[in-house]
Amino acid sequence: MIYAGDCLDVLPGLETGSVDAVVTDPPYGLSFMGKAWDKVVPSVDVWREVLRVLKPGGHLLAFAGTRTQHRMASAAINVPVFSISSNTLSIPSS
Repeated sequence: MIYAGDCLDVLPGLETGSVDAVVTDPPYGLSFMGKAWDKVVPSVDVWREVLRVLKPGGHLLAFAGTRTQHRMASAAINVPVFSISSNTLSIPSS
């Protein structure tokens, strides 16, 4: 099943250990076009909630901006179970 929505609204309604994978493109903390929703990256509390709903061995795929990926990674790895296994840089074709 795919859930689309704000994680702050969706995650609390999910059962603990019920999700195989979380794929997310959260705010990058760049204040894109001056938008308030993009001023900060998700907090450690958001990643703890992601961990709560993931099944053991589940995966988190979180996109991040190149200028602020260190902030996203720092918040996520402060949840002791998460580790960064790879960084992928995609370069669009012309």
